[in-house]
Amino acid sequence: MMKTHLGLALAAALMLGGCPKKQPQVDVEALAVDPIVNFQDGLNHLAPSRKGGIDLTVAYQRFVQSAELGGGAHASFNAGWVAEQLGRTEDAERHYGRAIEADSEYLAAIHSLANVLTESGRAAEAAAIYKPFVEAHPENGEVRNDYIR
Repeated sequence: MMKTHLGLALAAALMLGGCPKKQPQVDVEALAVDPIVNFQDGLNHLAPSRKGGIDLTVAYQRFVQSAELGGGAHASFNAGWVAEQLGRTEDAERHYGRAIEADSEYLAAIHSLANVLTESGRAAEAAAIYKPFVEAHPENGEVRNDYIR
């Protein structure tokens, strides 16, 4: 009897674990006012859905909304990353810049903005992005090397 219950429990767990995940329902009113709800929904749209794909367009909209509602550096950074994936380089540059304005020591944003600028043939502007961080943290060899490069 014990083996039967254990076997049924194991089978149920395996069946449930293999089921595709549904996108969580989002409160439309919360999207209008809450940066955290927007940020989380943006992340949800970057995860594969039941249909097998991700929705970069909606994710971008959510991260932009989160940033506009005061979501901070991470919301701006994520908006920049998604914009970059969508091929929207100018938008990515703007969002990464806003992330750095919100947190001048946000290294992922500094590196990402510098890479976008470098890939656009604007290496001097990329160096200017690194300069304040290098001056504040001369011991950080990795960023100093990127600045020199």
